[in-house]
Amino acid sequence: MSAAQAAAHVMAQTTMSGVEVIIPRRIEAKEILRIRNLPQLVGWRHYPEAHGKRPWACSCCQKGVYNSRKIREKYASP
Repeated sequence: MSAAQAAAHVMAQTTMSGVEVIIPRRIEAKEILRIRNLPQLVGWRHYPEAHGKRPWACSCCQKGVYNSRKIREKYASP
């Protein structure tokens, strides 16, 4: 897929979740035309539809997650 086709595909998306473009070669400095500073609030911590949903309280899935003990205690099945 050409870069123009990839750009058209990305721009046609209604949401940008899961969109990733991989370029299988080194990008030279002279090829970079512009750098855009994005606000720090761009992105999401888990996934875009996570708000209002109960977290998965599995001890294996929560391993290493910030506040995982509290999540497991609050949402674990009896």
